[in-house]
Amino acid sequence: MGMGFESRKIVWASWKKVCEPKEVGGLGMIDIRQFNIALLGKWIWRLGYEKTGFWKEVLNSKYGEWRELQSHKRSSSDSLWWRNLKEVWYLDEWKDNFEDTFSWEVGNGREVRLWEDRWVGNTNLKDAFPRLFTICFTKESSIWHTGERSENSEVN
Repeated sequence: MGMGFESRKIVWASWKKVCEPKEVGGLGMIDIRQFNIALLGKWIWRLGYEKTGFWKEVLNSKYGEWRELQSHKRSSSDSLWWRNLKEVWYLDEWKDNFEDTFSWEVGNGREVRLWEDRWVGNTNLKDAFPRLFTICFTKESSIWHTGERSENSEVN
């Protein structure tokens, strides 16, 4: 009995080693945490990138647009999935938040907020020019909307 019993010992291995490819001695298992982060990150990207879709309209009506993910506020109406998206937004794997991993394409300027989005360099204009931001009347305007106002304003 001693011989058969000893052959059934459990061999412990680190999760990192188990997730390594078989070619380098691992078991080739998927790191489910990293896989989940990747899938949730893809949802965040889709919410910001895709312009239309019934699924997006439903989420916007329930939670607000995708920028609400930046909010640290918790709501009792937030689903577990939405809470997980908010957690992924601020993971340590990104620099400060998920937005640090992508850059804006301004296009016609309708989707990009002039002061709050980082469309010029690594910081938003609100943080780069705080004194100007405090006296600005169009704090929440898109680039397009701000340009439209200046074209229509009268110069004395």
